[in-house]
Amino acid sequence: MHKPTDDAPRLFETPANPCPPGAETSWVRVRDGVRLRVATWPVNNARGTVIVLQGRTEFIEKYFETIGDLLARGFAVVAFDWRGQGGSDRLLPRALKGHVGSFSDYLADLGAVLESVGATCPKPWVALSHSMGGLTALQALMAHPGLFARVVLSAPMTSIRLRHLGAIAALARIMPKRSFVPGGAAFNPATEPFEGNRVTHDRARFMRTRSVLEENPDLRVGSPTWGWLDAAFRAMPQGTDRKALAAIDTPVLLLSAGEDQIVDNHSHEAVAKALKTCTTLKIRGARHELMMEMDAVRHQFWRAFDGFVA
Repeated sequence: MHKPTDDAPRLFETPANPCPPGAETSWVRVRDGVRLRVATWPVNNARGTVIVLQGRTEFIEKYFETIGDLLARGFAVVAFDWRGQGGSDRLLPRALKGHVGSFSDYLADLGAVLESVGATCPKPWVALSHSMGGLTALQALMAHPGLFARVVLSAPMTSIRLRHLGAIAALARIMPKRSFVPGGAAFNPATEPFEGNRVTHDRARFMRTRSVLEENPDLRVGSPTWGWLDAAFRAMPQGTDRKALAAIDTPVLLLSAGEDQIVDNHSHEAVAKALKTCTTLKIRGARHELMMEMDAVRHQFWRAFDGFVA
């Protein structure tokens, strides 16, 4: 197990998911008082720093393999848990509820982390984002031009794949914000079977994540609340506004999963078209979590990444 400094947060590892060496952990408080779990991996003579922006329900430990890949490429790394998930402060008494009041709170989280650790992180800064983190990365570029030198969007959550999308969005506006979406109370990510999952074809990586949650149940997040869903429906049009996207000068790499059942790949095409400097790649045969997929998919992911940051 990673041994943190006094009063610093812990990172949890398993035999199948070792923590990359050299991690330094800290707590960062956002202006509204929420405390975030942050980990950094310094590198001598680093090529720059990659800031990992997770998707919904994720946590630092899930990215240990990816962080190791980045360190091997000569990058320093910053990873942190968004509010309401992982080892960061939960927002509701029932910790399994995936909740946020507004996606602007995620922007505040990112700003607080960079303000706290940014002075020690060599530039250029590269954002490596997944799903929900991709939407936040786009919003960050709109709010703070030049924040990142380059941005990688892995299956960004620019639109959700749901039947009757408009009706659900309307319902989310009026439902009790702190209540689970229907069926959410029964969902436990630590017991979900590999069979029928929508995120990866790779059994070993799927079970690796599940084993971390089994051994460290405090890292779990279940289904979203109506409040999270309403916040997402309000944020996605903002993050995909064509005029705002057209004003972004930062080079962007947008990677889509060919078999994505969670986000709508058609929205990726519209985002790429609106951006001035966007490279796109759709990886055939891949499900939503490109960095947790089979080796053949990950090889394509890293080949695209390496070409983009070279």
